[in-house]
Amino acid sequence: MKKKNILLRYLIIPFVVWLAIGLLLNIFRFELFVLVFVFSFFWYLGGGVLGVVFIKLFWNRYGPALALAIPVIYILAGFLVWFYGVTVAYKIRFEFQRSSYEEVVKELYSDREQFGSERFYYGNILGEIDPGPPLRVVFPWPGGILDNWCGVVYDPTDKVKEINSLKSDRSNQGDPKLQDVMFLFGGTMYRANPLGGHWYLCWFT
Repeated sequence: MKKKNILLRYLIIPFVVWLAIGLLLNIFRFELFVLVFVFSFFWYLGGGVLGVVFIKLFWNRYGPALALAIPVIYILAGFLVWFYGVTVAYKIRFEFQRSSYEEVVKELYSDREQFGSERFYYGNILGEIDPGPPLRVVFPWPGGILDNWCGVVYDPTDKVKEINSLKSDRSNQGDPKLQDVMFLFGGTMYRANPLGGHWYLCWFT
């Protein structure tokens, strides 16, 4: 029981807390803007410090093999959360806001005139309409530098996903399928990450 309590206190709890902080940094990276890099530095630094602490705590008690293996696993898991947890973080962020977005879309499709111009506020939700046809709407997320930004797009046709076939050198941007979606919402779309249903997180420059 004592050994179990030591593992819980010095390994599992700090590990879960550290990973949770990394996930939260990804979820709120748009609000943090450039500060996310500062906080990320300290997050990585904290992981390194914890690794050293674990080596010291476990070396004499469990031997060098386990003492060295645990921090390595700890740090590798942290990298996975940071680099691959971004997708999870975006999905979590979207799901928190999904019901509000769906309400706006429902109102938009039932009474287009109440939204006036292409850019609108519905309560505290900022949106922008592309009249099409088909009618599409984007909900910009905060952050972005100059004309680089991203937002959640509702596309009933799902055609925005065609942009993912755009080559990195944009040599195929003349493809008619790409032209149909590339210049939506006054930007140049270059990626669309599916969020489920007709929803996509689209990136513009």
